[in-house]
Amino acid sequence: MSRGFNQPPKYSNQAAAGPSGTSGKATTSLILGFASIVCLCLTGIPGLIFGFIALSDISASQGRLKGKGLAITGIAMSIALPLLVIVGAVIYVVASGAAVVGGALGEAREAARSAATSNNMKQVGIALHLYHDSMNKFPMVANTPEVKAGLSWRVTLLPYIEEVGLSQQFNQAEGWNSPANMAAASYMPPVYGDIGEFGSDRATLNSIVSAQPTGNVKLGIEEGASFRDVPDGSANTIVFVEVESGWTQEIWSAGYDYEVDLSDPTAGLKTRNGRYLVCFLDGSTHRIREDADIEVIKALMTRNGREVIDLSGAE
Repeated sequence: MSRGFNQPPKYSNQAAAGPSGTSGKATTSLILGFASIVCLCLTGIPGLIFGFIALSDISASQGRLKGKGLAITGIAMSIALPLLVIVGAVIYVVASGAAVVGGALGEAREAARSAATSNNMKQVGIALHLYHDSMNKFPMVANTPEVKAGLSWRVTLLPYIEEVGLSQQFNQAEGWNSPANMAAASYMPPVYGDIGEFGSDRATLNSIVSAQPTGNVKLGIEEGASFRDVPDGSANTIVFVEVESGWTQEIWSAGYDYEVDLSDPTAGLKTRNGRYLVCFLDGSTHRIREDADIEVIKALMTRNGREVIDLSGAE
């Protein structure tokens, strides 16, 4: 027997060493990494697996397999891109939630201010009734027929809102802008102002008055009006409204006041969460929708129109 038959077979070195070239797993990892932009974990996790297997194969190939960079990039993208998408989504949700919460807080804050202002209006309404009980009439808009020079009805009501001391500081014989009266007016009772405007000396609580003596005068001009001058009824007649600061008098003690223009009766009125806060002559406060029927608002702002008023659609 020939000795050649006893020799072991010879194999090529390349066959024994395994494949060479670029790792297919590394390429797959890169493709799956890119796909993870859309598919997130559906391709991100397989991309990680293929990437790590590719690195292991490349390391064991002793230089025959290439694609280490592809595998590392695939791993990085499989982690980073889904993470960026998730983080972006979280940021969006948090920002949206903050906007919603901020809006809710704003509405809650405005509701609290509205409740406080409503309480102020009721206090002034009670003071108005106390004055009427004592004098059988309401105070005049100003303490002098020359309205713009006189002291406001707010000064007249001071003793009835527990501000007797402040009342005594005013000189009733002088105009609102005299040195003594300006000094006295440096402090404004909070019930006359906007809860949100601390330190302001402009009253945002105003009576409904007009130059039309037979129209919507609530507080008298030359002579104080009384309940008998309000045939529409105290429960159907607005006496106080809240106005924007730009529509107020120069200082809270000044005799001139907000005047209603019945062609545009809501001009200058302050809105809180889509409603006007008003006080009726009976002392009750109401929140009238800003989209309420304008004819209803006109009727509420006149004292002797004798209208039939339905508030059900206005509040």
